[in-house]
Amino acid sequence: MAAQKLTKHYQKPWQLLVSVCLSRTNAITKDLSEIEKRYARLIEQMEMENAVYNNYEMRKHELQSVVSIATDTKKKLSEKDEEQISDASRLLASIQDQEDMWVTDASKLQISSKTTPCDSDTKSLHRLLDQKIHMVVEDDKLLKEASTMFPYTTLNEGESLREASERLLETYGIQTTDTLFMSNAPAGIVKIRFKENEERGQTYQGAKVFFTKVSMTSVNNINSTTDSLDWLSINELKTRIKNEYFERVEKFV
Repeated sequence: MAAQKLTKHYQKPWQLLVSVCLSRTNAITKDLSEIEKRYARLIEQMEMENAVYNNYEMRKHELQSVVSIATDTKKKLSEKDEEQISDASRLLASIQDQEDMWVTDASKLQISSKTTPCDSDTKSLHRLLDQKIHMVVEDDKLLKEASTMFPYTTLNEGESLREASERLLETYGIQTTDTLFMSNAPAGIVKIRFKENEERGQTYQGAKVFFTKVSMTSVNNINSTTDSLDWLSINELKTRIKNEYFERVEKFV
């Protein structure tokens, strides 16, 4: 009897859900790791060893060679030589003034910090500018316990995955014109089985969640804070999302 009852439960249809993996890519570059710094220094050294003078440097050396005649030769210089040396000295002085100005301007530059006051606010889309962050919500229905996960919705009859995803985004105030869908096909599928004694298990044997990948193309029309959403980095996802769920979605996030 138990085996027959179990078989009947698994003959029930699947509930079809659509979940959106919406991400905002990093706006600035990450800090280099130690091995990346070592590699960058190696490449810089190789470029320096293989470098040749450019036109600006060649002109400067030519002028310096002309000026050096005045100190290197013991012969009396002709009027033409003195005129050439005078012109070269004047041009070198002008070049030196220009280079001093460049040094002064460069010394005034200050590199902005990669950290912002928004970094500690998981509700802000403007946090962690050097990392990719993902939109997640708190839900206690799909997994029957409070969990952090990607937002999802039911797939309505006759509705495509793309249409359901766009509808879902709009419920969170995100305009589809500010997003880019990686594909109309799902990036991954996760099955979640329901127990027969659950209310939803009376109708469905479980849920099939189809995930679509979407990237933000603009944040101008998005509020800086939205109470119903969190924006988390991949490392934060690992600590906030349940292991079993995260292991399934990590492959395509």
